[in-house]
Amino acid sequence: MLHYANAVAPVITLEEYIELRPSITESGKERFGQYPIAIKQTMPDISRKALRDEIKGKGHHVKAQMLIDEDGKVTEVTILDSTDERLNSIVIRALKRWKFARPESMSIEQFTSPVIQQIRF
Repeated sequence: MLHYANAVAPVITLEEYIELRPSITESGKERFGQYPIAIKQTMPDISRKALRDEIKGKGHHVKAQMLIDEDGKVTEVTILDSTDERLNSIVIRALKRWKFARPESMSIEQFTSPVIQQIRF
């Protein structure tokens, strides 16, 4: 089973934002208001059984940088680090399907700055 790790520059999900918003302190508002909110996340799909069996549970990861446009769409993905190059195109394809929302306190400039995400397999 695939799971994703916390982002290096944190990305929070919409569910986390909604759940935490009523109880966030002033410092918490500042913290959560600094990050794009992931409203759609597509996880990498390793469909070839041989590759899946070879990768699963071996500590593989891919760290990627995403550029987000003003509409919250991922426009560019760059691989920064990878333990297995065969995973790179799979991760790029998945991350390009992600969609983000901008917190009210975040400027457009901050929102469209690069975001780093690490995917662990």
